[in-house]
Amino acid sequence: AMLSKSTPCHLSSSEDDGADNENEDDGFDIASAFDSLALIEEEFITEGKRDGEQMVEQRSYSEGYEIGQREGRKLGREIGFYHGFVHYVLLDAEIKMTPKLDKTIHKISKHLDKLSLSASYLHHNNDDIKQTLKIIRIAFKSLVTTLDTQYNLRCFELMSDECVPI
Repeated sequence: AMLSKSTPCHLSSSEDDGADNENEDDGFDIASAFDSLALIEEEFITEGKRDGEQMVEQRSYSEGYEIGQREGRKLGREIGFYHGFVHYVLLDAEIKMTPKLDKTIHKISKHLDKLSLSASYLHHNNDDIKQTLKIIRIAFKSLVTTLDTQYNLRCFELMSDECVPI
């Protein structure tokens, strides 16, 4: 509420001699002026809080989106790696399928098929995804160890830490 010249003035002198003094009443009320300043200050504080909350919300959303993309890429790369590796082992004619190897590959495949990378699935199944990935990682380590033992492939030496968390 801005001050206007039409604001009534009711200034009183501390030495009221009872005489009507028109110079004291110049159309300005000091109490109304301070009230108006307090209201304006309150409006600026409220507006500042609202702007700050919007900025924090927008920044948080942006940062969350970036983290989600980064973590999603890592997860997709890891799952894709497992899919590709298992597919290669299944198609490689030189690798003799033993019961242990077959069981491990099917365990990994079953759990990979269980995962979905849709946003809805990821949002509602976070704990299941963590547990499934844990099972896949353990089974994958077993698979690689079996292949290393049988074929001396040196799989662990060839994999970089960026590809797969072993």
